[in-house]
Amino acid sequence: MGDVAHELDHAGKMLARLAEEFRKPRISAILTGEAAQYQAIEDAFWQLLVERGVDTAIDNALDVLGRIVGEPRQGAIDADYRLRVRARIRVNRSDGTIEDIIEVVRLLIGSALLPSATIKLTEYYPAAFVLRITGLVISATQALIYSSFIRQARGAGIGSGFGWQETADADAFVTATSSPLTAATLAGVTSFTVADTTDFPAAGTLVIDDGLAGAETLVYTTKTPTTLSGFPATANPHSIGAMVTYPASVGKGWGDTANLATGGALVGII
Repeated sequence: MGDVAHELDHAGKMLARLAEEFRKPRISAILTGEAAQYQAIEDAFWQLLVERGVDTAIDNALDVLGRIVGEPRQGAIDADYRLRVRARIRVNRSDGTIEDIIEVVRLLIGSALLPSATIKLTEYYPAAFVLRITGLVISATQALIYSSFIRQARGAGIGSGFGWQETADADAFVTATSSPLTAATLAGVTSFTVADTTDFPAAGTLVIDDGLAGAETLVYTTKTPTTLSGFPATANPHSIGAMVTYPASVGKGWGDTANLATGGALVGII
């Protein structure tokens, strides 16, 4: 409600402002009766304000707000419908910017689940993007809703895709983060220069030349956009193009996707 506050005690405030010499029982009774009328008016208007707010409206009142902004309920419960009404308002005001699109998705997710989600929008030349949500399980029905909102929020002539997961991170299909060496190294180095460390954590365990002769497992402590460093001196040389891998993963690799004990479920994109 912003800075608007519901005054619950008009009578008390009126009597508190009364000069001491006028604080007589009869005068107090007259003011208390008058304040009761003000209180009734304020309570009625406050109820109207509350019942017409997106965050507080329920049932038919929320349906009315949905119709005003162009978002039908379609059988949703109030909590889910409220998120869509909020997102619809933002879509109606969207200029098709990246910020607009991400904010629409944030509103659809809702403040309760937002801390668990990672939203990443990747642009593709000349006029397209893919928005992916990870860390949050989204059903196929929800995915269609998200995709629809994204398409309506984007600019005209802009292609879009939406990626999501229908299983928890621990049961999703993943491959290890990796990047190739861009410069050969001799034995005894404490730093690797690679193509890109964007998806590597700030520190952790890496494997170089995994599965090959001379493979090493090293714990690094520092990274820059193209280097991983701070590990003990290497025992072996490594050639340019050698793959540096961060093997730790909360998910699962390839296998029977219907059996989460042996393989991860694939994420979706539409």
